Amino acid sequence: MTRSTRHRIVAAGLLACALALLGSAAWSAIFLPVEGEFPLTVTAPGIAAETPGVALAGDGRFFVAYQSASGDLGEIPGTDGVYLLQFDSGDAPIGLPQLLNTVVAGEQREPDIACAVDGRAMVVWVEETGGMFRIRLRRFAADGSALSVVEDTLRGPTPSRLSGPRVSGDGSGAFVVAWAEE
Repeated sequence: MTRSTRHRIVAAGLLACALALLGSAAWSAIFLPVEGEFPLTVTAPGIAAETPGVALAGDGRFFVAYQSASGDLGEIPGTDGVYLLQFDSGDAPIGLPQLLNTVVAGEQREPDIACAVDGRAMVVWVEETGGMFRIRLRRFAADGSALSVVEDTLRGPTPSRLSGPRVSGDGSGAFVVAWAEE
């Protein structure tokens, strides 16, 4: 298998995206606030939440993006969905989990999330449908509302295997995204 590293910068308003090769990372389903640790249940009992990512806003709110296993929360059986759940500064959920992918065919997996100091957030993930891969994203305003009705595509469709998307934000509200491509 050949791996290559490519870089591409795309600027659109406050969004900046870069393409680069990354290694894999492991995630834990336990998050550690300053007061100590607590188990975080992001779905109903008996429903699997996989590959969670977490981001903290400057005001103490935090966001969890995760993948739900096949058909668990209403998406089409045989698919995975990417969800976002928001929490207030007291660790209480704000609303219900929000399905981020509007494309429900195929697999939606490997979500990651970043948050700017002011609370703006971005979630990225991999979509695989019919052997074609895409890196998808959704952006959120500081109040937690989605900035678009559907997800945007950063990369793809391509038959090259895309994996491990990671996003990071800075104090100015800019975001950078990296992923592996084989």
